[in-house]
Formats: sequence, C-alpha cells, structure tokens
Amino acid sequence: MQASCPNCSNRIVIDDARVPDRPFSVKCPKCQKAVRFPGKGATGATRAVRAVSPEVADSEPPPASPPRAGAPPAGEDARLQMRAQIKKEIDEHKEQPKTGEKALVALPDISQAGTVTVTLTRAGYEVETLDDWEEATRLLDRATFDIVVTTHTVAASGGYNPYQKIIRMPAENRRHICLILVGSDVTTNDAGEAFKLQADMVIHAADLAGAGMAIREVVFDRKRVYQVLHDAIRRMEAT
Repeated sequence: MQASCPNCSNRIVIDDARVPDRPFSVKCPKCQKAVRFPGKGATGATRAVRAVSPEVADSEPPPASPPRAGAPPAGEDARLQMRAQIKKEIDEHKEQPKTGEKALVALPDISQAGTVTVTLTRAGYEVETLDDWEEATRLLDRATFDIVVTTHTVAASGGYNPYQKIIRMPAENRRHICLILVGSDVTTNDAGEAFKLQADMVIHAADLAGAGMAIREVVFDRKRVYQVLHDAIRRMEAT
C-alpha cells in the first residue's frame, strides 16, 4: 500500500502484510506530517490510496466499522504489528553466533526501524528498538551501545533526540559509538555529509532495505581504525 504525503508529496510505501484492517496514520519520514491510510478494510481494497491531511481526515470519516471495544488505536496497532515482526526475525536468528555487541535503533518511522533492526539482528547484534526519543535518550545514559542508528531531524513536537545527546557526549564516551544517521535529506554513504553531521555513516531512507552490507563494512572499518587507539589506552591504564 502506498500514498503521497499531502504536505511534501513524499511517497510512502507500507508492506501490505503490515497494514491493519482499520484506518491508521503514520508520520511522513520527510516532514513528520501525519499521513492517513484507509487500512485493508477500506471499500475497494485498493493498494494505492489517496493520502489526506489530518484536517481533511477530521471532516471525512473513514469508511470503516467502529473499532471493537478495548482495541488499540490504529497507530498503536501498526506499531504492535511491527514489533511482532521484529520479534519473529530475532527468534529466527537467536541461534546465530552473536558478536557480544549491542545496538540501539531509535527511529520515529516504525517501518524504517524494523528494517534496520532485522539487518543488525542478522549480523549478530543484540538490538534495542525504540520509537520514543525520550526513552532512547535516557537509555543512552544507562547502557553502552556499539552502534546507534537514529536521525538528525528534530521531530515536529521538538524535544531532545538521541542524535543531539550523542554529539554532546564527552570524547571518551562518543568514540565507542558507531553513529549511523537515516534521513530523506542525505545521500547514502556520502562521506562529506557524514563528516558534517559528525556521523560514521548516512543512509537515505529509501536505501535502507539494501544497506545491510554497507552498514557492516562501516562498522568493521571503524573498529579497525579505533583498534590502535583502544590498545594504546589499555596499555596506559595497565601501567
């Protein structure tokens, strides 16, 4: 199922298998505007749908039956489905050798977060996936991560995001994190843009599905570069 954002015309594609029966909304990854989808139960069961703004949506009730008592909101329903898919992928690869390293995926778009989580899980990382930036920022204070995948774009609601937290870290804490930024305003693997944003890698949102190998290469190269520094620090601490 796909739609164009009514605010910025960005095309949004959602896997049919993840589309709930009831109408639901997702945030446009480019401008953060809410984009409404009719769900599988819409009249005609079309795959390409007309996206409407929240204002229009309020005046045009969706052609769907009332939600059953106790049912989660449409957005929460889609989020739960994505988390179920992530858990399924993790379970399928739980016997795979682990690197012993941890990754944090903090992206507001649940589809993007799911794609990255599956990629890192298959690579042997223990992955924590969050779409709540406040919670993700607090977690960076409590746990150490080898990889953090997030976005440099500030949400429409504002707030302190994980990217802002990381670039303000002391150097001794920051250098242990491989920072990968996802966005619709960056060019995948553009070293200049990555340097400007103080990241190890930037990925355009549209390239996420095929970025698994590129992510692994960046992480490997970064480890190799920093290994000399880490060895020197360990020798200094030992003496």
